[in-house]
Amino acid sequence: MVQESGIHDKEVERLKIKYGFFKFLLGTFAISVLSLAINWQIQEKRLQFEIQTKESDYIAQFLEHGLDKELENRRDFAAYFVRLSPSEEARGRWKGYLEFIEDLLKKAREAERIIAKKDAELRIAAEKVALAQQQAEVARAEIERLSLSNADNKNVDKLKSQLSQSSKEAEESRKQLQELQGAVAEKRQVLASIRSKPIDTEANYPVYASNIAQKSKSRSGYWDWTIFVKGPEDVLEKIEYVEYTLHPTFNNPVRIINERGHGPYAFPLSTSGWGTFTVKVKVYYKDGTYQRMAHSLKFTVNENANK
Repeated sequence: MVQESGIHDKEVERLKIKYGFFKFLLGTFAISVLSLAINWQIQEKRLQFEIQTKESDYIAQFLEHGLDKELENRRDFAAYFVRLSPSEEARGRWKGYLEFIEDLLKKAREAERIIAKKDAELRIAAEKVALAQQQAEVARAEIERLSLSNADNKNVDKLKSQLSQSSKEAEESRKQLQELQGAVAEKRQVLASIRSKPIDTEANYPVYASNIAQKSKSRSGYWDWTIFVKGPEDVLEKIEYVEYTLHPTFNNPVRIINERGHGPYAFPLSTSGWGTFTVKVKVYYKDGTYQRMAHSLKFTVNENANK
């Protein structure tokens, strides 16, 4: 019995040794597998980091170029990286940016469509104003001629009625023109903000406001006057429109002129009044900048511009 017990103890001891060895092998294998997994994750993270770093370095070469361009170029820039970015996360970010730019483009095109439509209406309104003013001038000249020749009062009264009607039509057309000019100017500012032009940036060009004036032939005590801006031609070509703020007693005191006009008087505004005052002038340039100034009206009988 003692001998059998000893044999049994030795067998148990052998099993313990085998079990311990098996545990050692299993533990070593588990540690090796775990180490490999951890090492693989570290390598994967390192690889992802290197990819992101290289991607960022690559994008940085073009980023400033892309953001300085128009919206169409920004769209193409974003679409390029949506297709070629190596990581899904980066592609998702570029896709979101692309959708944002496409939305801005849609708004910009709608603003441009409205501006084109309003510009056409502006041209028609300006032609109506010019025609009504021409008819009024013709009637005024004819009244003066008949008055000097002591013509029949009926003819004079008829011409005066025509003059009154022409003047009324001219005033109505002028109001419509001013409303359209305001709408176009507002829409142009919206478009400029969409396209990321520098808005509300002060400029300092050699431009100033001036005016000419003459006594009114139709209204006693009144003056017909025109305010405008002057400066080097290359600077005047940069102007998009001019905003004149008249005395508050005028109808529609804020007038916007977006037509260059002809001759030395750029962006002219013509009206009439009996007294002088200071006109606030704001010149808006095509690059989105503006320039503020003020001009005190001067009524003199000469035709020269008054600084």
